[in-house]
Amino acid sequence: MLKNLQLLFLSAILTVMTSNFSFAQIADGSLVPNFTATDINGEEYELYDLLAQGYKVVIDVSATWCGPCWSYHLTGALENLHETYGPEGTQEVFVLFVEGDDSTTLEDLYGTGSSTTGNWVENTPYPILDDAGYIAELLEITYYPTIFTVCSNGLIYETERKTTEEHYQYTQEMECQALQNDAAVISQLSVNSYCETPFNSSISLVNLGTEEINSANITVEGCDNCPMTQSWTGTLGYLETENITFNNIESSNANLTLNYTVDAMDDNDINNGFSEEFNIGYVETTTELLIELYTDCWPEESSWEIVDDMGNITAQSPQYVEVDFLHAESVTLNANSCYTLTVRDSYGDGYNGTAFPPCEVDGYFKCTSGANTLLEIGGQEQFSAINENANTTLMASSSEDIMLNSLTVFPNPASDQIVVSKTDLFENDATLEILSLTGKRIFSQNISSSTGKIILDVSQYVKGTYLLKVQEENQILTKKVIIL
Repeated sequence: MLKNLQLLFLSAILTVMTSNFSFAQIADGSLVPNFTATDINGEEYELYDLLAQGYKVVIDVSATWCGPCWSYHLTGALENLHETYGPEGTQEVFVLFVEGDDSTTLEDLYGTGSSTTGNWVENTPYPILDDAGYIAELLEITYYPTIFTVCSNGLIYETERKTTEEHYQYTQEMECQALQNDAAVISQLSVNSYCETPFNSSISLVNLGTEEINSANITVEGCDNCPMTQSWTGTLGYLETENITFNNIESSNANLTLNYTVDAMDDNDINNGFSEEFNIGYVETTTELLIELYTDCWPEESSWEIVDDMGNITAQSPQYVEVDFLHAESVTLNANSCYTLTVRDSYGDGYNGTAFPPCEVDGYFKCTSGANTLLEIGGQEQFSAINENANTTLMASSSEDIMLNSLTVFPNPASDQIVVSKTDLFENDATLEILSLTGKRIFSQNISSSTGKIILDVSQYVKGTYLLKVQEENQILTKKVIIL
């Protein structure tokens, strides 16, 4: 708990004092991203649906262990707001509680867990959204608690820890009301890295006004073959959206900024345009990756995922629970395909466990392919899921790395013994290891440079899939081995 408090306090200081630091909360006046979530009672809520019903939505993003969050909760300001002006009152305001720390438990919400300041459920009349860290990410929060108000026009503002009447008064102010005609364009961005051009970019046209939109022109500028303009006709009601895709965007630059604008009958030009940055380029890799993640004292904060160029998750980490433990996993990619590998940490310290005594463990992340290290992150490097990620874009080659092909395991699958051989002798002494898929070392043996073939008895191994790893200085070769 101490670590969490220290980090969030540090984040708040850096946000205020360091203008070029990468922490960046969602800007006041931004169009709020839509989300759908289920509360602890099984009821589903969609943000845009609540707005469409006529509510202004107040969102409390907190964590059960957060002292200032609990102190504000005890004031009853949001409880009174929901009861007086909510569904059972004047039906003007709807309150949502977002538990933004996914490492906490349902028991913590009820005040019986190990990371809690009290019973958050008791006497709370508004929905509680648990395991809602993804909403905290969408809203780019930098500290707990963060209180937002979402207005009728779909724009979001941080409104801090106000009293009941102060919150209500804010929802009644002019800038919080929907206009009659208000077209906007918003990002659909799920992937902002591409191996090469041309690529397709999709955005959304959204109606934030009370009157229907029937036509609009949407333009993109900034690419080699820009400007491009699309004319849209149809019917968009309040808070309805239409997807707009620009095909075959080309760029000769590795860093590309696209500017999107909408031209429509409009009473508000503030939200008629936005910019997105794209990275073009890749690190070449074979189709076989070895991912190693060594956990510090907070394994539940660590995660990674590999996403293809369509935004689909190809591979991702499990929920890590072991402290001071090496997890190793072999990942197979499709040949001649583009991927983005992203590594995250929930609280912004990366794997720098020793920065928070009494923890004495620094972790690390490493992704290798044959002899190449594609992405490596040490314990001192800081990054977070909310504010910034460590990532790299990969292109899986159809021709396998020669060194990877030089290591063979036969038979595979096997039940009694396996023969590990290398077509070329090692230049230096090496180490052979067999690991479980959770990273536990099952077997280890040193190999002299003159060794070309090794016979291993695997008859006593539990049936399952293992990872065979041979390391010679900076060269790492891996193979999956199946024991029957």
